[in-house]
Formats: sequence, structure tokens, C-alpha cells
Amino acid sequence: MQFYILDINGATPPPNMQGRKDVVLVPAGIGTVRFITRFEDYSSYDVPYMYHCHMLPHEDDGMMGHFRVLPQDAGILDDTVPNGLMQVLPNPASTFLDLTLDPALGMGKITITDITGRVAMMRKDVSGFLRLDVQQYLLGSYLITFRGASGTSYGAFRALVGPKRSTARLTPPRTSPCAVVLRL
Repeated sequence: MQFYILDINGATPPPNMQGRKDVVLVPAGIGTVRFITRFEDYSSYDVPYMYHCHMLPHEDDGMMGHFRVLPQDAGILDDTVPNGLMQVLPNPASTFLDLTLDPALGMGKITITDITGRVAMMRKDVSGFLRLDVQQYLLGSYLITFRGASGTSYGAFRALVGPKRSTARLTPPRTSPCAVVLRL
């Protein structure tokens, strides 16, 4: 997948950054890059679109994520995911969100990402029931991935609080330069 850079820190990109790209350097601590692309195919739960930083410590700290592209008429998943191993209530949520995981999944890691793939929350050693405070989440749709000892389950919810997000932005940690790659 390739994209076009709209602006870097609000300024038009220099000539060498114009045209189709699949990697962009985001300056550490001072960088925001806005880009646009055409998704000519839909992703799936098994093969989502990915983005990541090439610096491994950044990947470990959240600069690695995935997102899915759905048809325009697709909506957020209902309160029970297709495999029935996770229940998400209430949905939409404005204060607290209750996740009930099937015991068959065992202990595992839960990751919540917004629709741009940015990690909103990650927690290890989770099983059974989890109550989350979603009041700090920005208004929008979120995807939930639970990877347990004996399987993976997906869910989604819509947060009804917080300011609206205007555009997707990739902003790396404030430690060093970072390249972000978008791949199918």
C-alpha cells in the first residue's frame, strides 16, 4: 500500500517527500505527518493493515498497531463478537465498559486500538471479567483484541465521550527519529 504525504507539521512536504510513499520519517518529539491513501481492498480480522516503527523499543511501547478497512456500509460490531468468546457491554459506552471473556480463552493480553490503529490501552495477564473506564477515550470506534493461551477473540465498541478526532496523525515517542511503515 502506498500513500501521499499531505503535510509535515502543517507544512507542504519538500519535493523529495512528494509522490507515492510506503515509508515516512517522523521527526522525534516534534513530528506530525498527515497522509492520505486509497484502500482498494478491504482488510479482515486475519489480515489487517499494519503500521510500525523500525526501532524495536518503539514497537514494544505502542508504535506498532493494526487497523481494518471495512466497506462504507459496515458498522461497528454488535455487543457479541462473531466467535462468541467475548461480550462487550454496554455498546456504545460513555462511562464504563464491561468485557466478559470466555474461560476457554485462558489468561492473555488485551489490546484496544482506535480506528486508526493507535493503541489506546494494552493490559497483560487478563482473564474472565474486566471493567474499563472509557471516560478518557476520545469519541469514536475502538477495536478490542484478546490473545489468550488457547485462542484469539475480537470485539468493538463506540465511546460516546470526548472531543471528536479530526484527522489521523502518526506521532512517535519523543526519544529519536522514527520511520512508520504501512503494509498490507
